[in-house]
Amino acid sequence: MSQLRKLEVAGEVAGVNHIQPLGNNLDTVRGGPTRGSIEFGSSKPVEWLFGQGKSEGVVLVTKMQVWLVPSKYKFGPANKKLGPEEFPILYHLWYANDNRVIRCEPALAQFTPDMHQTVSLGLADLIYRLQDVITWHINSRITDVRRNMRGRLVVDAGGIETSSLDGDGDIYLRSNASKSGVDRWVKQLAVADVTQGHLTDAEILGKIMQTVTGVNDNIMGQYNQGRRSAQEARTVLSGAAGRMKLHGHLIWESSLGRLGRLMLANSRQGLSQDSFNLVIGTPPSDDQAAVQEMMQRFTTFQGTPEEIVGGNDFFVFDSTLSSEKGFMAQSLQDLLATILQSDPTAASRMAAGVDPVKIVEEMQYLRGAGNIKRFRYTPQEQQAIQAEQQARLQAELESKRAKPSLSLSGKMTPEQEAEAARAAGIGNGAVPPNSQNPNAVQPKPVTAPRK
Repeated sequence: MSQLRKLEVAGEVAGVNHIQPLGNNLDTVRGGPTRGSIEFGSSKPVEWLFGQGKSEGVVLVTKMQVWLVPSKYKFGPANKKLGPEEFPILYHLWYANDNRVIRCEPALAQFTPDMHQTVSLGLADLIYRLQDVITWHINSRITDVRRNMRGRLVVDAGGIETSSLDGDGDIYLRSNASKSGVDRWVKQLAVADVTQGHLTDAEILGKIMQTVTGVNDNIMGQYNQGRRSAQEARTVLSGAAGRMKLHGHLIWESSLGRLGRLMLANSRQGLSQDSFNLVIGTPPSDDQAAVQEMMQRFTTFQGTPEEIVGGNDFFVFDSTLSSEKGFMAQSLQDLLATILQSDPTAASRMAAGVDPVKIVEEMQYLRGAGNIKRFRYTPQEQQAIQAEQQARLQAELESKRAKPSLSLSGKMTPEQEAEAARAAGIGNGAVPPNSQNPNAVQPKPVTAPRK
């Protein structure tokens, strides 16, 4: 109650003295016992939530957002309406102990910051004058063209049958004017079209409106005229997204921030281990290290009430577009492929200092593949791969240990074969006629000595 009285003095809430204490049927009204209404280790409701005599200082405040039609709701002794609007408007609503509304305000959000204005101009107010001038240019152009297409005539009634001018048919001359020429009695009125440049002016005003709002052709899904490089297009889109971040930040902080932080805190404290695993990924049940790591991450994420209340809220905005992330991933992939293919020594050095698996994970993250840990081998598959590698190594060792062949056919030149035959006493040691060197000097035949 003391905190609510401070907020009442500051003008944030009203009617604090009219808050009634909660009854003993709190659990029944709210659908059953909850963690906040049951003492730890007991099945009875917490006593300090009930009755003004037990504790006047504890109030259960429920904060919500609801769509209301302001003209249908009244407040105060004079039954003043919330507003003149006949359509639903989003309101912030606080009610205490389920019996008293202490705060009700429209969820207003400012488009641009302006310290000199109580309520800053919105997007519609900012571009209203430009839109009004553009509309006038287009309407005046259409009106002038329609008038010129209708056609205006200068007619002398003394020589023209005026009754024939009202229809869409022919125009008839009188009998006394038939021989004097038509141009003397009727002529087209020459009108200058002064609205020819109105559409060009409207286009220029449209470009000015894009400059004011920061919403350019690329953001609206249109291509600008002229040639543009891919890097320039990425830079322009990234800058436009960063500029539009301001409006989203203002809308969040001025309208949706309080409820959003409340919902995030409740989700963080009430998230279960199973839901956390569905978001992050379920580790293999037989991998105790991964299971322990996941439990530690869950405990750190869930935190304590003190950590959540005392934590800081940082607004993080990533102005990098999805196409830019794909470009970064492709650059990493090209760099990795170039290093691995160009220099085996550099590839071995890189493998010793950089983990290629992490590079692949980063590339898939940039491309939006999500949690790629689901592609990792299971322990059974890793054991099968290790067994296969060991069998391959064993086969290679066995092949190296095998005895070499005694046949040297095809591994020596004809001269070497003849020399070997002469040393072994086989034949006369002559080089075969089909020697690869036909110009070589043929050795003389050797005659065996007589016994």
